[in-house]
Amino acid sequence: MPGLTVLLVAICVMVLLLVGGLWIAVAVGWGGLIALYPILGGKTLTLFGLTSWDTSTSFVLVAIPLFVFMGELISSGGLVQRLYSGVSKAISGLPGGLVQTNLIACTIFAACSGSSLASAATMGRVAYPEQ
Repeated sequence: MPGLTVLLVAICVMVLLLVGGLWIAVAVGWGGLIALYPILGGKTLTLFGLTSWDTSTSFVLVAIPLFVFMGELISSGGLVQRLYSGVSKAISGLPGGLVQTNLIACTIFAACSGSSLASAATMGRVAYPEQ
């Protein structure tokens, strides 16, 4: 099967799955499997499974939910709101105060928590009502 035909079939499958209401990750995964099958043959599912397993057992990715959970605990305790309001009062005279407050508060929280992803999730939740 020519490469362009495989590409068009994979794109059509992805679009049909998305229109059908399937999640984006699942639709893209099925499109990728369909596109790889003519190239790799029977090894496609083995490669897909091994790649998924290696990615999901990565030490960095396994720790992310725990950092986000820690950020949620700190946020529910009120510490992040106090940090945000304190930084906001300290730099209220600068132009672009909301952006500057977000940058400084995210930097401080990321340094304390050790995770920029947890910082973005937690500070986004706190900063959104401040708009």
